Amino acid sequence: MICFVESSSYGREPKRFRFSEGVRCAPLSVAADVSVIPAPDFAAAPKNGRIAAFQERSLFMRLVGMLDSPFVRRVAISFELMGLSFDHEAVSVIRTFDAFSQINPVVKAPTLIVDDGTTLMESSLILDYGEALVTEERRLLPVAVPERLRCLHLMGLALAACEKTVQIVYELHLRAETERSRPWLDRVTRQLLAAYAGLNEALTSAGEGWALGERFTQADVTVGVAWRFTQDVAAEYVRAASFPAVARLAARAEQTPAFRAWPPV
Repeated sequence: MICFVESSSYGREPKRFRFSEGVRCAPLSVAADVSVIPAPDFAAAPKNGRIAAFQERSLFMRLVGMLDSPFVRRVAISFELMGLSFDHEAVSVIRTFDAFSQINPVVKAPTLIVDDGTTLMESSLILDYGEALVTEERRLLPVAVPERLRCLHLMGLALAACEKTVQIVYELHLRAETERSRPWLDRVTRQLLAAYAGLNEALTSAGEGWALGERFTQADVTVGVAWRFTQDVAAEYVRAASFPAVARLAARAEQTPAFRAWPPV
C-alpha cells in the first residue's frame, strides 16, 4: 500500500505531511536523487507529489531548534536521508528562551517530540530512535562491527569539535570581555584543533570517497555539519588549509540534496 505526500519547498519553511489513520507515512528521501541511500522501488509518483510507504502505525514528529545548531541540523539531515517525516520548528534557546520552555522546560536543542508526546533530547539519542524506525538499508550506522567502530570513532571526534566550537562561541559572545578566561579559551581551542587533527588523519585515506567508502553514513553527516558550523562561527581558530581532508569531505557533503535541503540558517 502507498500514500502520496504533497511536495514542499526546502529551506526555512516547516515540512508538513498528511498521515492516514493508523499508519506512519515516511517520505522518499531526497538522497535517492543521487543514489546515496538505496531508494524503494515504487511506481512513478504523480506530478507535484512525493511517494511514501505505509508503515505499521501512525507517527508524527516535531523537531525543535534552530538549524544554525549543528546538533539540530544533524538530526534534520539524517531524518531526511532515512526518509522520516517531521515538522521543523525554528525556536531559539537564546533569543526565544521562554517560548522554547513552553515546548520543553529543559530548553535544550534539539528537542524531538514524538506522536505519543514523549520528548527526546541529545542528537545521538534522537538519531538512535530514528534508526529503530527504518529498515536496515536506510540506516546511517553500519551494522558490521569494523565499519560501525570506524563510524563511531569519526562521529565522536566530530561531536567533540561541535562541543568545543560551541564553548568558544559562548565564551566570546555571551560573556563580557572582562569576564572571559584566556586559559579556558586556550584549552578549548587546543581540544578543538586536536579533534579536527584526528579527523583529518582518519579521513586522509578516504581520498575522494566518503568516510567509509562508497556508502554515505552518519560519519559523513556529522563531520559535514561540524565543519560547516566551525567555519561559520570560529574560522579564525580553525584554518581550512590545515585540515584538507575534512574540508574536502564536508564540501562534498554540502552538495548533496539532503544537506542543501537543510541549510544552517
